[in-house]
Amino acid sequence: MPVVADTLGKSANVRTMVPQVMITIEPVPGMGELVQVSVLDGSYPQADLRRQIKALGDSLGVEVQSLDVIAPGRAGEPVRAFFIVGNIVDTEQGDIRLQPLVRSFLDGPPSHALRRFSVKFIGVVPGAYTTLGSYSSPGATLQAYYDPAALSLEYRILVTADDPAEVDIPSRHDPAANVDAAGREPVKSGLLQALIAVAGVSAGALVYFALLGRRA
Repeated sequence: MPVVADTLGKSANVRTMVPQVMITIEPVPGMGELVQVSVLDGSYPQADLRRQIKALGDSLGVEVQSLDVIAPGRAGEPVRAFFIVGNIVDTEQGDIRLQPLVRSFLDGPPSHALRRFSVKFIGVVPGAYTTLGSYSSPGATLQAYYDPAALSLEYRILVTADDPAEVDIPSRHDPAANVDAAGREPVKSGLLQALIAVAGVSAGALVYFALLGRRA
């Protein structure tokens, strides 16, 4: 079983990076998704965060509901937002729409540019043949980590593009995306086939161990 080439390159940086934004998403039947966004920079402008969350709803074609933005209570705490939205996770088709989620938070003030993301899905079990496990393009690199004990699927995402339109993340594994029409390989994508992460906390750092492969 060959390992996706990118897991030896840029994805190594993704595994060890410190996220600027931590997003937790929990699908709730009949409601959509409950979302919590924590921007670790407590000085991040709350008006921009509200605007970006509204843009997320627009890109998903749904209305953001029950939005609440909470300012830091003290120094060192993040800016938090809680809201309900839909269409991020398609449980029937197995699609996970990371692209509109990430793009919506890139259009912010240059002094507070957000480029490093942790996106965790609670209660989402990866599909053996459809879930994107790793991905690399000129605009973004990501790696997935699945914790079966906690039933959580986390994506670490590093954005390298300045233009949100240049961030292209498929909603599922697509073997045809590996090679373009000219035969070049501008994109690497990997199938999440057997992916297990063990998380531990030591001196404030999360340590992840993962096995990632795709079918030949």
